[in-house]
Amino acid sequence: MPGGFPAGNGGVTYPSPNEWPITVFAITGITKSVNAKVTAPSHGITLSSNASVPRVDFTQVKGMKEINGQFGYVLQVVDADNIVVQVNTQFFSPYLSGGFINITGGSSPDDPLTNLFP
Repeated sequence: MPGGFPAGNGGVTYPSPNEWPITVFAITGITKSVNAKVTAPSHGITLSSNASVPRVDFTQVKGMKEINGQFGYVLQVVDADNIVVQVNTQFFSPYLSGGFINITGGSSPDDPLTNLFP
C-alpha cells in the first residue's frame, strides 16, 4: 500500500449497476404552472417529514424543451402517477410528448446552501 492508501477506489465497494434502484421514470404530461404537475406513471416517489425532499431533473421532453436540463424539488406527491415539482413552466412551450424525470438526490428547497450542489 504505497503512500498509506488502499489500491483502486480507496477500498470503497459500490454495488454493481444491476443493484442500483431505478431512478428514471417516463413522463406522459407536464402542466404549465408556477409549480408544474408532472405525470410520470408509477414514479414511486414518496415524501417523509424526516427525510430530505427528492429532487428530479428532466431530459428528452418534446415540446416543452425549456424544461430539459432543469431540476426541481418535489413539493407534493399527488398520487402514484403525479407529482408537483418546484419548476415554473407557465411561460414554457406546451408539453407534447416523451421525456424522463430522474431522481437526482434530495435536500430542502428552502435551504439556499443545499441548492448549490447536487
